[in-house]
Amino acid sequence: MERTNLKLNKSKIYIHLAKNLFLAVSIFLFKSFLSLSAKEINQSRSSVHHQNHSKGVDWQNIKKPPSISLKATPALGNGWTISTNVKNFSFSPERAGKKHVNGEGHMHLYIDNKKTARLYGFPYYLNNLETGNHEIKVTLNSNDHRDYKLSGTIIEKRIEIQQLQESSTHNLKDKIIIKPPNSRSHPKLEIDLKKDSVKGWNLILKSKNFILSENNNITEERKYLSGFGRLYINDKFKTRIFGNIYHLSSLPLGSNKIKVELCSNSKLRPYIINGEPISDSIFQFNSKIDPSNGSITQK
Repeated sequence: MERTNLKLNKSKIYIHLAKNLFLAVSIFLFKSFLSLSAKEINQSRSSVHHQNHSKGVDWQNIKKPPSISLKATPALGNGWTISTNVKNFSFSPERAGKKHVNGEGHMHLYIDNKKTARLYGFPYYLNNLETGNHEIKVTLNSNDHRDYKLSGTIIEKRIEIQQLQESSTHNLKDKIIIKPPNSRSHPKLEIDLKKDSVKGWNLILKSKNFILSENNNITEERKYLSGFGRLYINDKFKTRIFGNIYHLSSLPLGSNKIKVELCSNSKLRPYIINGEPISDSIFQFNSKIDPSNGSITQK
């Protein structure tokens, strides 16, 4: 009887071990499958994305070709403000990565031939440049990210700048206390983050009683109603934002705190109402494997 019980106990142990081994192997194989699938999808998308860039798309309306003006102005405090003016072209951030529609899209910014940012027509704050000469280039791009071409030539604009001293992050510790006449005129800010269909996220800024602009020549009675959004990621300064949409190409893995506070162009300091900055924060989790776009890291 005792031998029979021992045999039964041993059988149960073996069955339990076999089940655990099977479960462990299944989990390992499943994770490997997800990882390989994600890599294949990501490589496929990257290949298509690269092909789109190299292929280009012809501008169809020859009678109304687009024109680009490009300017780099030393920013107050630090860095550069990159400004563009584009005619006969429509920026369509809400359709980035989607079907091509002639005459609309976005821009790509290159620093020394390295793609740095996606632009939606708003000024771009550039900092952290090394000393020396640098080439700034912008291209017009379709919704599906192909370079627009006119008579076979890519539509672009180039300028050169000279960085005399190494650029660095500028901390804003001082504050500007403002007292609007009533609560209805208080500047307000709300931010949102939407996944981009190709890469990264689009940060949406919804401001009320406040103008997001790089313009320092604001009339006296409206000077407290204009400025830029100062972006922090995980409490670290990222950049200045001069428009209502900004493309974030990447985020660190894990949970991320994204915060924007409204600041003055002339003073480079945050506005304060009732002891609090005019700001908004959201949290975004960046997973290691993102099933929504098949990438190993959500880009």
